[in-house]
Parts: sequence; C-alpha cells; structure tokens
Amino acid sequence: MSHETQASKPRPPFSALPLRKGDPPYSAWGLYGPDDELGTLNLLTPERVLSAVKDVSTGESVGLNLPLNVPNPPSHNRVGFSHKIKHSAPRNVHDDLIDMNTQVRRAQPMLQYNTCYKTNQHSARHNGTASDTTATRLKSSATMG
Repeated sequence: MSHETQASKPRPPFSALPLRKGDPPYSAWGLYGPDDELGTLNLLTPERVLSAVKDVSTGESVGLNLPLNVPNPPSHNRVGFSHKIKHSAPRNVHDDLIDMNTQVRRAQPMLQYNTCYKTNQHSARHNGTASDTTATRLKSSATMG
C-alpha cells in the first residue's frame, strides 16, 4: 500500500474496534494490512513532513531525550543505567564501561517490542505477531530497526 493510500485511508470509529476477531480490545491491528510493521507511523508521509517544514521559522531544534539514568528506578524490575570509568594503570588509559537496558532507554520506535497482554500473558505483539517470531522478523525487516 502506498504512503498516500495509507494516509488517506479512513480510520474506524473507536466503537468498531477491534477490527479482527481475536485481537486485543480497542486495537486497530490490520488497519494498514496484515503485514504492516508501522501502525500509525504510516500517517507520517513525505507529503506531511514537507508540509510541516513550512511551519519552521527559527530552525531551532529541541531535544526530547531524557538523561541516561532516567527513569530511576526503571520499571518492570529492569536493570538501570550504570557508568564506570576504568583506569588501566600504570598507563594513562581510561575506558568508559556502560551498562544499559535498551528497553528502559529507547522510545519504543520498534512496534514489535510492544507486547499486548491478554490475561497477564505475553501472547502477541503489534498486528498480532507471535512473541516468539519477533526476533526473526526484526532481523529480516527492512522497515524496522
């Protein structure tokens, strides 16, 4: 499906969700096709990006990143960020040792990582992808990563 077709496709009313029998309540999985990996990112078309540029007046950019140690403590019993400096004496060499859980720090751009919970079980991910196939799909995906 082309960007233009995807962006212009009408979105169903909330009352019509889910779109497919067996999908999680209120999900719109399948709206952009059974093999979709982008979800509503399909709405971010080149035409819309170009249109948004017209609103730029100063050229100033605003970083939205959090510090590496936020959130602290991380949620879901995950390991937090740690940074150590190792001095390799007697040489004047210092190494940064960084430990971080990418699930804590990333802004979740990869929809396949977002798990849908059904009765407290990790049963499916975006668009109904089985949890155990996620790693394989991510390795072979041209649009994610």
